[in-house]
Amino acid sequence: MDKDNRERYQCICPICNKIFWACKSILQEDFGMLDMGSGSCPKCKTFHNLTVDEENKQMIVTPWEEYMKARKGEIEL
Repeated sequence: MDKDNRERYQCICPICNKIFWACKSILQEDFGMLDMGSGSCPKCKTFHNLTVDEENKQMIVTPWEEYMKARKGEIEL
């Protein structure tokens, strides 16, 4: 699938509630590593981890700092 026809997934920023859209990253698309996406909210500019939720055809949007704390076991998402 070329880049212009890639499926887009709805994202909702948990900081400002802005709806934006993102495509899967190469790691998500080609290697199935569903939590290996990232992007910034176009409204508040917060940097997020984007995890694919195939069942609901959307991204789970988590502020980067929270995502990293969860990976280190410091918090639970």
